[in-house]
Amino acid sequence: MPESELGMRALTVLKMNKSKIYSLGIHYMHGVNPLNMVYLSNMYTYGAENSANKIYQCWFKDSKWSNALTSTCGPAPGYVPGGPNRSYSGGQSFG
Repeated sequence: MPESELGMRALTVLKMNKSKIYSLGIHYMHGVNPLNMVYLSNMYTYGAENSANKIYQCWFKDSKWSNALTSTCGPAPGYVPGGPNRSYSGGQSFG
């Protein structure tokens, strides 16, 4: 999205007086939620105390990018994984 379009969208939100409603979604993604979890990957360097440590995708399986706390590099910071899944019933394996 071009920066000008992003600016116009922000201006539209302000004109509609909906900024408080939209800010709730941003706050939720940044840790104001029942899990107190930042829904962005590996954000510890940027001040998060509890961010998504792992992206469950076969690309990252048992690699240096698999986990922010236990692997060499962890996933790239700032990615939005799927978030918690209440219907998930399996283990943490990729198999």
